[in-house]
Amino acid sequence: MACTALTKGRGLDCNRISGGIKNIYFGVYDKFVDPIDGTGIAQSSGEITDIEMVAGTGSGLFRYTTPLGVASITETITGSRENGTIFYTPTVNIMLNKLTKEDQNEIKLLGKSKVRIFAELNQQLTNGHNVFIALGMDNGLELNAGTMDSGAAFGDRNGYSLTAATAGPTPTVADWSMPNATGQCQNLFKESRYVDGSTLTINWNHPNCTSLLQTFYIAKGISTINFNATTTNALTTMVNFARQAPSVNSITFGSNVDFSGVTTMQTAFYQMKGGISNIAFDSGADFSSITTLSSIIGPGTRGMSTAVDSPTLQPNVSNAEGNAKVGILGTGTGFQVNETNGTWNAAGCSYIYVAIAAPVIETMTAEQFAESQAKFLTYNNRKQVKEGEEALQARTQMLAEAGNLGLDLSEVQRMLGK
Repeated sequence: MACTALTKGRGLDCNRISGGIKNIYFGVYDKFVDPIDGTGIAQSSGEITDIEMVAGTGSGLFRYTTPLGVASITETITGSRENGTIFYTPTVNIMLNKLTKEDQNEIKLLGKSKVRIFAELNQQLTNGHNVFIALGMDNGLELNAGTMDSGAAFGDRNGYSLTAATAGPTPTVADWSMPNATGQCQNLFKESRYVDGSTLTINWNHPNCTSLLQTFYIAKGISTINFNATTTNALTTMVNFARQAPSVNSITFGSNVDFSGVTTMQTAFYQMKGGISNIAFDSGADFSSITTLSSIIGPGTRGMSTAVDSPTLQPNVSNAEGNAKVGILGTGTGFQVNETNGTWNAAGCSYIYVAIAAPVIETMTAEQFAESQAKFLTYNNRKQVKEGEEALQARTQMLAEAGNLGLDLSEVQRMLGK
């Protein structure tokens, strides 16, 4: 009697697909919620149905965009008839162009870590979504081979080649349907790296998502975000959504994003450094449930809500700062006063409003901080070396001038102690 029974056959698929990998996502092995099998990464019939990650430093999926046609995944099946065993060995091959100290440091960390990898394929479903393959679900993957190559000729590739592999009792699983996400949808693209000038469009289905926390926090390379994930009124908080994203200059929220249940919106676009010129919400967006609204765009933001009291300052009188529902909302070209109160915006009256951009406060990366420490530590020594070089140069010049004047060089050198 057979141990198992087949359940389906397979015909010839008439659809043509594309090979290759579009993006690679790394998730640290122990940053998925326990138990991994069932909660951290839920599976059903070989398909991913949910991903949950813990909060904190190092959590989230870190996306690497690969050059076209160079990344690949393979899975080798090894069975033994004699021993009655079978296991699966997934392997991920990645190529990254350009040698940088930032990538070198991350590769060093990757070499010390056990990770789970999600590969976004070029293969698309009928709904237009890309297929995601999950690898290392049982035991994680580890970096076990790679090269750093400068190239020799001008046309040679300069960059890294990395190989991660593992072995486990079950095959890889895939996300064939872009299933619903649950929980806090947090750190999704936190501190991720993209090709400069990238446009990122999110159309995922997140009906049970409760929080957009640090979704694009310090994400690098992105210039345009089109966020149209399907949410419901289960979404209650939006904190540090794109805070300190260094290159983002345009964010558009589509009609599928439901803000009607959001009660807290804080520092969502705080200290963005990319010269943000457009933050656009759908015309039907409902913010009526907001009770906490602060520092949405930058330090010192005033009067940004019609729903709740927020700090306000009247420039035409000497009154101290107070609280009011003023409703000055940012637009793609400036701001709009959504209030008819006579103090702020009454028919037949003239008002002057000025928007002043807060200064960007640059924060140092760990590498920049270490470099600054080294500069401070070696300052006195470098100063002494420079002064010695300058003194030697002056001495040589003085001896040359003495010789031009016909002075006895041996006597001058004796006086200089030489």
